[in-house]
Amino acid sequence: MHDPGTGCQASQSTTPVHPLPPLPSPRSWITGLLLAFLSILVYLPTLRYDFVQYDDTHILAEHPERYNQARFTDSVRTILFKAYPREEPLLVRDLSWAVDSRWFGFPNPAGYHGGNILLHSLVVMLAFLFTLSVTHRYTYSLLIALAFIALAVHAEPVAWIMGRKDILAAGFSFMTLIAYLRFVDLPRGRRAWAWYAGSMVFTLLALLSKISAVTLPAILLLLGIFRPWLTDRLQDCEPRRDARTILRLIAGILPHVLIALTITAWYRGVLSDFGLLNRGYDATPLQHARNLLVINPLVFLRYLQLVLVPVRLRVFHTWPDLAASTHGPSLALAILVLLSLAIGLGWILARRRHLAFPCLAFFAVMVPYLNLTYIGIWVANRYLYFSAYFLVMILAAIAAHGFRSRNRIVRWATGLALLVVVGCNLHAKAVSLPVWRNAETFWMHEAAQPDAPTDAFYGLAAWCYRTANNQTDPHERNAWLDRSDAVITRAIHAADSRPAGSPKPSLHSLFLLRALIGIVREDPSEQQRAALEYAEQARPDYDAALWQLTVFWYKRAMQATNPAEREPWARTALDYCRRYLRATPRDAGYTDKVRGMRQEFRADFPFLTPELETFP
Repeated sequence: MHDPGTGCQASQSTTPVHPLPPLPSPRSWITGLLLAFLSILVYLPTLRYDFVQYDDTHILAEHPERYNQARFTDSVRTILFKAYPREEPLLVRDLSWAVDSRWFGFPNPAGYHGGNILLHSLVVMLAFLFTLSVTHRYTYSLLIALAFIALAVHAEPVAWIMGRKDILAAGFSFMTLIAYLRFVDLPRGRRAWAWYAGSMVFTLLALLSKISAVTLPAILLLLGIFRPWLTDRLQDCEPRRDARTILRLIAGILPHVLIALTITAWYRGVLSDFGLLNRGYDATPLQHARNLLVINPLVFLRYLQLVLVPVRLRVFHTWPDLAASTHGPSLALAILVLLSLAIGLGWILARRRHLAFPCLAFFAVMVPYLNLTYIGIWVANRYLYFSAYFLVMILAAIAAHGFRSRNRIVRWATGLALLVVVGCNLHAKAVSLPVWRNAETFWMHEAAQPDAPTDAFYGLAAWCYRTANNQTDPHERNAWLDRSDAVITRAIHAADSRPAGSPKPSLHSLFLLRALIGIVREDPSEQQRAALEYAEQARPDYDAALWQLTVFWYKRAMQATNPAEREPWARTALDYCRRYLRATPRDAGYTDKVRGMRQEFRADFPFLTPELETFP
């Protein structure tokens, strides 16, 4: 007798392989709902949290024309067919925000936080149901789901409104895996093909939630290959996977691959329109390969630490970075990690194939975050939101093996290690969640971290600056401006205090903020100009500085009474405006922006009409 699921030949003396039971059972649903409720309780305090003014303001809160139109259908039409708030066309995320805005009010952060909480609870339930579906081990699946709830790295994507894309992508990814698994289990018929169609729809939705789901077809292939080793119900003989079976599995995911490639091409087109591809990174192919080989192993080591012993969680991770590739100890550590990964994966594929799926799936999920084509953020807690599930699967399998050992010392050591991991995660989560309460708690926490990057200081200084502009009392306003200026001074001092030979961070954003403080304080005109030009010299293509210089010279030209001064100042403003438009992203509103600026210059400075014909 031949079992197509395992590739095993069963003789008369072999216990027959029984069909897999229908899943999920009523007990499974009840358990999943209880896990979802527990997850809600963990994150319920975030309902009282505010915006933290890190992307959530200029992508969400500053765009009522996108998420809060008079009719919901108008918001949907804008989201699907008009300009994006930044460079990312994350349609499902934006639609979910529009729903939150409709139900709870656009400026109300509680609605967006509540949406994150509910969606995360759904992800927890789906993680439990998928584990149970693929392993048929109830207790094992329950413990994995509980560990998933306890993970401290989840505090960032759940408590931060901007984490919505990670939660949605993970939820639809789990739905894809469950639907594909049901298709594989069911006999071919209308019901099976309905599940298969559902897996393709969920793949599309995952990609439109976050483009990192592009590797989801690879995870489906891994699931198809290694699925027999994941369940205790298929242990009558050693499963095998011949070339014919592999080809059949590959053919089964080809539609998913086509969907992923299509969405990726569209997404890259949007990024190209924004001028963001390969922006600010000029390494040669050989240098880029070296950077990846040195830093990515250290990144994996960092992620393992964030899951096992998360200490002092932060948003702006400063290690590893590009500077690490020049240091001997980091290079030696990277080589050691690479060798360990190679040996470990080889051993798993040869001797512990029940660990192959979660190991390889983890690396597949992390591929979009390896900076293969464009250097961006190396380490982020939110990148672990979905991939951490596979790490938990690995750790749970290792722990189960330890508890089954006949050696009492091994069993006690396993239990102690689990207590340490769970305790560290619960403590880190309890400490990290309040950080996301509001902009003050967030930026104070990030700026207080050892070796805090410039972005952390800038965020804190910018928050003080915005708070100053909201004050009606001049004394209060000046006090907040002084506080902002003190943070800038602290950031510059921290940059100057870096060890010799280490790369100096760019301070252009802080220089511009200091110039803006001078404008609010109404410093002398020449002092304002010098401060703006200093920020522009720090980074000549800094669009925000170029825009402020455009405004400065435009106002000066408008106030000039002497034509001999008015015309050259107006031309200077036009030059800065042209440079600004070349540096700013080419979003869907770029054409309207150019048209509006051309009209203003023509109306106020008619003598510039010849130059405006070729503007910008």
